[in-house]
Amino acid sequence: MDDMFASCDLTPYEDALPCLARDIAACWQAALTQRYPTRVIHVNMVDGPAVTVWTNAKPD
Repeated sequence: MDDMFASCDLTPYEDALPCLARDIAACWQAALTQRYPTRVIHVNMVDGPAVTVWTNAKPD
């Protein structure tokens, strides 16, 4: 999230960024799960407002 808003002063919004990151993570989880049904989609918040996405094949 910090990278997306690098040119802005985020100090007034520090409490809101984790909430925004959770919402973005939920959106990515839903969209990617629907788009790639044969994959396991992992979406995680790491180090505060950072969102990480990775995938692997579903087990048989």
